[in-house]
Amino acid sequence: RRVLFRSALSSERDLDRLLDLILTEARRFTGSDAGSLYLLEDAEDQTQLRFKLAHNDAVEFEFAERTMPLNDASMAGYVAGHVEPIVLDDVYAIPEDRPYRFNSGFDDMTGFRTRAMIVVPMLDHVGGTVGVLQLMNPRGADGEPTTYPEDLVPLLSSLATQAAVSIKANELTLAMRRLFEDFASAAVAAVEMRDPTTAGHSHRVAGYSVELAKIVDGLRDGPYESFTFDRDELRELETAALLHDFGKIGRAHV
Repeated sequence: RRVLFRSALSSERDLDRLLDLILTEARRFTGSDAGSLYLLEDAEDQTQLRFKLAHNDAVEFEFAERTMPLNDASMAGYVAGHVEPIVLDDVYAIPEDRPYRFNSGFDDMTGFRTRAMIVVPMLDHVGGTVGVLQLMNPRGADGEPTTYPEDLVPLLSSLATQAAVSIKANELTLAMRRLFEDFASAAVAAVEMRDPTTAGHSHRVAGYSVELAKIVDGLRDGPYESFTFDRDELRELETAALLHDFGKIGRAHV
């Protein structure tokens, strides 16, 4: 199962689906009713935590992303800042000498009762903190509520590290894609400067190409019924169509 999980992590290019996969597998691995995932992000002159995803099998709720300060007041902030896991049998009985406290807002709003919790940092291959994985309310083999054993920390931390490396790789791929798309936009602008009367031609060709591909993708009979395009393929087609006149730059200087 771990091998299949690593394979799925490395092959998933969509960040939202990747994060959902990480949290789903972490909950399955620990038998948890609920879980949350936080990512570190830079905002102006400080680093903050983004509450990126939440799962809960016990209650229905509407999730909305939000940011929170990176400090010791929250368990996620403490774990991210100190790179130190937290294991609690009851979040409502946190020792007074701990700097963090449990925010009961979700419990008060939904009627859910958070009990045991485990929080681990998500570290990349060089030990940098990428985010925080937080799991709640585990169940034993008999389906009854239980607590998280301390020896679960190394196993869950290993899973979190694999996830963090995949997130960083995903972010790097996205940055490279954006860089290439910026290059493509600059190239198209250079091409269209040669003849202002056809300005916008490349973007129109790209738009038509993508729309035609979507139509083909939706066909359920005929000679093109076996042709499909996923989101990445549509994006590649759009970029290729956008650059279809790129060779004119070279010919202009011959």
